[in-house]
Amino acid sequence: DNSVHITGTVTLDDFANINTAIKSINVGVSLDFSDANFTKIPENAFKDCKRLTGIVIPACVTSIGNFAFNGCTGLKTLVLEDGEKILTLGYNDYEKNSSGGDGLFRDCPLQILYLGRNIEYADYAEYSPEANHVYYGYSAFARIPTEFMVTIGKYVTRNCINYRLRRNKYW
Repeated sequence: DNSVHITGTVTLDDFANINTAIKSINVGVSLDFSDANFTKIPENAFKDCKRLTGIVIPACVTSIGNFAFNGCTGLKTLVLEDGEKILTLGYNDYEKNSSGGDGLFRDCPLQILYLGRNIEYADYAEYSPEANHVYYGYSAFARIPTEFMVTIGKYVTRNCINYRLRRNKYW
């Protein structure tokens, strides 16, 4: 795998360019955004980036859009850096009239997850006003095709995060 360390301010256009670049290479690539400055990973940011094998998401990021990792079938390492701000995660799919959506990382065969802060989930109200992702046990890490190792950082204070991971048997 090749590791790419990204620094400075990252714009929405940069995400589109990064997506295109990853799709154009024939080797795995791991992205390290730990020294980059941005607050949101937009919807579809890494959609179908099959060669993305790892990603470090910095503490300055406060939201990850829906479908951001859809089709990332090579993503094995995910680091959500330590931070005091809550990270809001979108979803990968939502089936109307179902009991919830598929997890944001559903397509990713994660082997390693570092969870360095509290997370919460995007609202499904745009699809179904009665959908309550917390009530139905939604987890961004549900339906991942592999079991994976999880390390919980010192800023994670919500017990429900641990419960959701265990409940989905991906602890």
